[in-house]
Amino acid sequence: MKFFIVSNMFPDEKHPSYGIFVKHFCEQLDSLQIAYDTSVMKQADNPIQKLLHYMKFYVGTVVRMLFVSYDAVYVHYASHSSPPVLFANKLRKKKIFVNVHGSDVVPENPKQEKMQKYTQAILKVCETVVVPSVYFQNYTVEKYHLADKRVFVYPSGGIDKNMFYMASPEKKQELRASFGFFEKRPVFAMIGRISVGKGWDVFLKAISICVKKNLCADFLILGKGAESQQLLQLCDILALTEYVKIIDQLVSQEQLANWYNAVDYFVFPTKREGESLGLVAIEAMACGTPVISSDFAAPKYYVQENKNGFQFQVDNAEALSEKIETCIDVFSTSAYDVLCQNAIQTASAFYLENIRQDLQNILEN
Repeated sequence: MKFFIVSNMFPDEKHPSYGIFVKHFCEQLDSLQIAYDTSVMKQADNPIQKLLHYMKFYVGTVVRMLFVSYDAVYVHYASHSSPPVLFANKLRKKKIFVNVHGSDVVPENPKQEKMQKYTQAILKVCETVVVPSVYFQNYTVEKYHLADKRVFVYPSGGIDKNMFYMASPEKKQELRASFGFFEKRPVFAMIGRISVGKGWDVFLKAISICVKKNLCADFLILGKGAESQQLLQLCDILALTEYVKIIDQLVSQEQLANWYNAVDYFVFPTKREGESLGLVAIEAMACGTPVISSDFAAPKYYVQENKNGFQFQVDNAEALSEKIETCIDVFSTSAYDVLCQNAIQTASAFYLENIRQDLQNILEN
């Protein structure tokens, strides 16, 4: 059986995190020895380049679907990748799999709202729907009335345990020093896209409360995105410049593993209804780093209070600051080591080899 993989997002050297899940998905197909071709689009750096990329992507997808023989088409990011598939499918019917992600189902701006019609259209003609989590499975089935569809959970390509693992104490200390964390006090880090609903503002407000309480901790925000400037502005307003290390950049998967190991708690304050999995939090857990997450969307299903991390009320900076204070107290006890081991145990369910069979079953049934 040969698949045609269609996605408007795929990483490259310059944009290593852009659609990384699709790359992981293709690597899983390789490991399963499933034949496939791809029609994918890399990230553009300006509007004109983006338009040209989309034109090439759409035309190429239509041509391949019409003139190349495939057993099935697998669509990632349904809202933006579906138009050429829908057009070509009217002329040459194919078996269609659709993998829906956050904003495919929960649009966060007017442009994404307009693209909803394509998500709805592709879900009507597809045979199988794939989602990243049980949370998103329930959400998607209810929103689009998919009770009669085959809807499967496959967690976003999973975790490569050879990349994301707990480093030795010596290596951790080396990483901490290289990143500027020399004191023996816990480091609380938010790592990922700085965009709408990610909760970076909640984290900054919580840090402000912690600073006023003179709590002994270090804070890091690593990432960039559409709201990077707003983050810096709020940091100035709250007078936190000297208390928060802000690194405005995206890093590779290899570098991410080092950062996860260099910090002591991963803060995931999402308030996105479309947070369909939160793979960064699971990657951090795989490195033995407990997670402090909002009690919202997909993370509330795998972050377990005082077992592999902590939860706080969504969009509540005071509640987050209280959890940070609790974590500072836990850090100097043996209970912290238990949290770390439990975090690894939770992440192990997402290891590539542990979800590979699930993918094979989805594709072959």
